[in-house]
Amino acid sequence: MTLEQPLLRRLRRIEVVGLFGIYDHQVDLNLADRVTLLHGPNGVGKTTILKMVDALLTSQVDYFRRVPFERLSLEFDDGAVLELTKGSDAQGAVGTVWLTTSTSSESSSISLTLSRAEAIAAEVEYLRRDGAGWIDLRDGQRLADADVVTMHPALLRVLQPQDRAVRARGPEWFREFLDAVDSHFIEAQRLARSQLPSQWIHRQEPVVSRVVECSREL
Repeated sequence: MTLEQPLLRRLRRIEVVGLFGIYDHQVDLNLADRVTLLHGPNGVGKTTILKMVDALLTSQVDYFRRVPFERLSLEFDDGAVLELTKGSDAQGAVGTVWLTTSTSSESSSISLTLSRAEAIAAEVEYLRRDGAGWIDLRDGQRLADADVVTMHPALLRVLQPQDRAVRARGPEWFREFLDAVDSHFIEAQRLARSQLPSQWIHRQEPVVSRVVECSREL
């Protein structure tokens, strides 16, 4: 007997209000052809919109603290709508996440500050975000948040108390909803060249800016 995998929700519409304090965008996805082209002038937020979608669907909510916006709304093919509204406090550290479906409505405040794993990764040069988890660039090992925390107890102890406080990645209903969606963001680094070595070299960056590289050659 084989167990059928539950069908993932498909994203149908993206709406961003107040992006960079200037732009309001609405993107309707082409579900029939499964391909949607997003185009526009440089600086209007095309890549940022995609990063925001990925960050919300993979619970990387600290990303939203760094992005000026008012509201992000994601509508799915079953009519469910997931929204994140950024708080108005000076630090931008709190948001409100909303979920509306055909049968229920939920909302909750959510912290947009770093989790323990994120605070550690900000200090460790060989850890990089990989979807909802992390990748150790020294050996390619994929890690969960708990693995990152367990591997660096000394660093965790020296971080500021607000950085090492335990922060859940949203309420339970939010985490359950994310189990029924999936997101993969593929970075398009037009001005970067990968130089990930087979043997990790201390303090060597895996990606080099082409602008910086060319200036050094000159």
